[in-house]
Amino acid sequence: MFNVFVYGVARPAYNLGKLEYLNHCPAILNGYEMCIFGAYPTIVPGRGKVIGDLVGVDIKGFEFISEMEGWIGEKEDVMVLVEGGETCSALTFVSPVLKVGAAHRLLSGDWLDSW
Repeated sequence: MFNVFVYGVARPAYNLGKLEYLNHCPAILNGYEMCIFGAYPTIVPGRGKVIGDLVGVDIKGFEFISEMEGWIGEKEDVMVLVEGGETCSALTFVSPVLKVGAAHRLLSGDWLDSW
């Protein structure tokens, strides 16, 4: 099983119907900021927080997320805060700041607020 921090279209609330979650819970990633690049969310290192979900997926689910996110982001190991104040290790996709340039920053850190 792969633990992945998802913050956009791979979140359970927006699921495209192509992902099967083995488990999931709300999570927060500190030290990053949410940006909207075109119509899609991405994250960059920063001083904010990103609201998302920690999901458990099998290899098929991880490959799907990697293909979907890999066009703009690079895989990174992060620590996320989950319910109860615990921290968990997860993989996520982070965009180099130079790639997103003047993308719109979403101050709430929660992509679900934008739609």
